Amino acid sequence: MSITIGVVKSTKEKSIFSKAFSLVSGASNNLTLVSSGASILNDLVVINLSATVRYLHIFDANVISPALEATTPKFIFPIPSSVDGAGFTIPFSKGIEFSTGIIICLVSSVSDIKTTIGAGEVILNLTYEN
Repeated sequence: MSITIGVVKSTKEKSIFSKAFSLVSGASNNLTLVSSGASILNDLVVINLSATVRYLHIFDANVISPALEATTPKFIFPIPSSVDGAGFTIPFSKGIEFSTGIIICLVSSVSDIKTTIGAGEVILNLTYEN
């Protein structure tokens, strides 16, 4: 379905057939390929159970390699800290397009994806389409 308003035309719609992805952090940087190929990120739920802030880096990429360290993430989200659980939920109403794929990384640094976090510190759930 296309919607035309004046000269603006939108053909993107969220599918009712999203895929779910879930990750409980390991004792690493949790660098993970979520989706290979063009994708749409629909929803994001992240909870931090540690006493210090953690960071979610999301890349528009489909290959995990050393070159990823020099790549600018599409998003960097700080995950609030609380041993009782703190975090955020983002429902992207129109979805966020990724042209190559979705790679996530859960780390202790806003600027360095080589840093690590502890096992069980962060719980991440997301939905996507490709």
